[in-house]
Amino acid sequence: MEKFIGKKEGRFYIIALIIVALLSFGAIGYLVYDEFIKEEPGENNEVNNEENNQNNEQNNNGENGLSAEQLNALGLELFDMIDNRQAYSLPLFNTENILTYDSIMDNNKLALAHKLIPDSEKTINEECTDRLSSCVREVISKSTMEKYYYKLFGSDKTVNHQFYTDFSNYLTCSYNNNEYQCAMRIGGDVTDVVKYIKYDSTKEVAGDVIVTVKSLYVINNDGIYSDSTESNRIDNLDYYDNLMDSLSSDDYIDGINGINNSNYNNFIDNLCARYDSNAGIYEVTFKKDTTDNYYWYSTELM
Repeated sequence: MEKFIGKKEGRFYIIALIIVALLSFGAIGYLVYDEFIKEEPGENNEVNNEENNQNNEQNNNGENGLSAEQLNALGLELFDMIDNRQAYSLPLFNTENILTYDSIMDNNKLALAHKLIPDSEKTINEECTDRLSSCVREVISKSTMEKYYYKLFGSDKTVNHQFYTDFSNYLTCSYNNNEYQCAMRIGGDVTDVVKYIKYDSTKEVAGDVIVTVKSLYVINNDGIYSDSTESNRIDNLDYYDNLMDSLSSDDYIDGINGINNSNYNNFIDNLCARYDSNAGIYEVTFKKDTTDNYYWYSTELM
């Protein structure tokens, strides 16, 4: 005889099946969570720490993405470019306030750019060594001059090609037929003031690179001053003269003309270390042009 299930019993079975199904889904969901979703203790902290480290690294770098070490290396490189000595003078530091591109005469700008041109990019007459002969010592093409002019002063500048004198190399350079011919120059420069500078530090402000430079001005038969204003006398010449006695004339001539010389470099290091706390301070600003080149923008006496 066939057995029939009543309405109440049918509802009971349906409810039971639903409960079993829900329990099964719950168990499966827990297994999936435990196996694939659940984070291990400390895992979220590690992710947060990694993000914080990345943010800190970005904050430690400047606006141009340079680390402190990279910024310092760039500052030293830019300092070498502006340590652009013309015999006893440092034209990019000849200011009692602030010096800019428009403050410098065009022929002096060419002389400063000349100092950056390596011998490999000049035609040099090695036999021309006698200043009395007025022989042509160097030939520089127009394009080469412009290359280093833009490097120093920025790619947006206009080069006014003309005659100039490179005092440190005793050359007078005339411009004809798209090239400079630089002849040996008779005579040297005599001055009562010798200027010394030394790299101090570099910082970044609003995308500009600012190099801080310490300075000392030595006036013969007088004393040592902090800067070109000659308003802050630091010391007499006793210590300076003793240091000078340790240099040969060749070492000094090399150094004063911008030629790398270890003995002269040691002389500068000792001199600046002695008067570091009293030295003058210049801030030299460099901006980046459209070619990503950092060029000299201004020198300011602080």
